[in-house]
Formats: sequence, structure tokens, C-alpha cells
Amino acid sequence: MLDVNGKPMLDANGKPRHRAIDAEFVRAELPTGNRIPGAPGGPFGLQGGLFESWFWLGDRPAARDLNKISLNTATVDELKTLPHIGNALAARIVAARSASPFQNIEDLLKLHGITKEMLNEIRDRITVN
Repeated sequence: MLDVNGKPMLDANGKPRHRAIDAEFVRAELPTGNRIPGAPGGPFGLQGGLFESWFWLGDRPAARDLNKISLNTATVDELKTLPHIGNALAARIVAARSASPFQNIEDLLKLHGITKEMLNEIRDRITVN
């Protein structure tokens, strides 16, 4: 998910956000730091400022895949967040998908260094979408 400036939306932990928030009435509840005691506008603070929003580019991923790493689009750094995947193995995954995108998760077993045990450990964290 990208904001209107093309930057990834991140949660409080610096992880990519995959869920929207309804922020229509947030201004009255969250401190903005721009409230002037006794100023017109009451408890809502000063109005105006920069409004940024977000939107999906292309089809929205299925909910079950939102927090998974895509073998066909992930960066080397994203792939390295998976257990047992280091620089060399992440680079092999990227090179393999450049030649032919992964059709299913089991295609990983074709790569040198991926075992059935490794695949079973990361299966719930990856997708080919």
C-alpha cells in the first residue's frame, strides 16, 4: 500500500501496513500539537494542513496474503526476514524468478539450498501472488 506520494505506508513498528484505518473523525480525538487554548474552533484545534491518503495500485491482495512475502516481488532484504534465508539464498530466489516466475510455493524446492523442512517452516509466511 502506498500513500499519494508513493511512499510505503508503515505501522508503528516500521512494518508495511496492509490494513486501512477510518480516520474521518480522528482530529477531535488525537492531539495534534496545534491547539491554542481559548482560540476559535474549540477542542478541535486549527483547521487546514496537508491531507495525505493512500490507495491500492492494481488489484487488492486477498486478506490471507496481506502479511505474506511474495516470492515473485520481494526484495532481497524482504526475503532475508524469512528463517534460514540469507544473502546468497535470497539472491538465488530473485535470480530464479527473473528467469521464470514462481507458479507455486513448491517451486522453491528446485533451488539449491532449500529443503522440505525449510519450506514447511516458511510456508505460512510466503506466497507467489
